[in-house]
Amino acid sequence: MGLTTDTLTIIKNSVLKEIFDTFTHVSFGTGTTAFQEGDTDLEFSLVTVARQEAGTFTSSIIVSGFLTNSQQNGHTITEIGAREGSTGTLRSRNIIDGIVKTSSVEAWVDIETTVTVTQ
Repeated sequence: MGLTTDTLTIIKNSVLKEIFDTFTHVSFGTGTTAFQEGDTDLEFSLVTVARQEAGTFTSSIIVSGFLTNSQQNGHTITEIGAREGSTGTLRSRNIIDGIVKTSSVEAWVDIETTVTVTQ
């Protein structure tokens, strides 16, 4: 038995809504080890902030985090992650090109999660 295209769309939209509701905070860190499915936190977490924006698109969601010019100066941000709550479960993690954080640098990051549903 197969699922109709409409049913697959309902499943995808349900998953996107759950991600939207769950990815409420963005963490910044200085780790450099590649992502592994068993990760439970950033390698070297510095700070977690409430997401600034979140948007749902046809097959993905983007969650944005922001550091002001007074936050985490003197660090090079090399990892980011989305999490459930300020101290909650890490839901995604990624290594990025370093953002050298100084008082003259504000950092804005977007974390995109794509959902694909197939039979």
